[in-house]
Amino acid sequence: MNISAHDSSILDLIFSPGAHGAPAPAPPKPDPARPSPSAQAIAALDPATASEMRRLEARGIELAETAADTPAAIAAFTSALALCPANASVLNNRAQAYRLLGDLDAALADLNAAIAHGAGDSFVLKQAHTQRAVVYKSLAQPDQSLADFEAAARHGNEIARIAAVKENPIAQLCNAMVTDLMAQYHAPPPSAAEGEKKN
Repeated sequence: MNISAHDSSILDLIFSPGAHGAPAPAPPKPDPARPSPSAQAIAALDPATASEMRRLEARGIELAETAADTPAAIAAFTSALALCPANASVLNNRAQAYRLLGDLDAALADLNAAIAHGAGDSFVLKQAHTQRAVVYKSLAQPDQSLADFEAAARHGNEIARIAAVKENPIAQLCNAMVTDLMAQYHAPPPSAAEGEKKN
């Protein structure tokens, strides 16, 4: 019987539950001849503008992580995006900040843009797809969430790979069936005395 690579990876996780810590498959290598739209936009900036954009992004991350000032972090990311609207990394970071504030619509808009501008950049895409999967899960859209977890896994995110299997209804059913069969297989056989009682 032939099975797809996707189904094979699911079965691998089902039958090897202790292997979740194994290294993730290597993500697709970006084509250096075709940089992402985000990379192209950043490369087109003059040095001073690029430097200021990076400073603002770093400031936004600092405000979000150290000062826990999410609104100020969003303001810093927005200023960075004013200098380069196609910067997928900044879009990703601002989406995270919006998500922390509970503004899922704004987070989703930024993640959609990050994925579009980050096309071809596995590092950006694995983060954006994972974040968007979490947003879709919060919005009770399981199919979209599963699709994004699977996309993030294809770009090398091991956490997303495990989440994709856990969210997949077929994998859940298979896992339950295998667990039940293994429990029956390892159950001790009935003793002779128990057999006589039943008779």
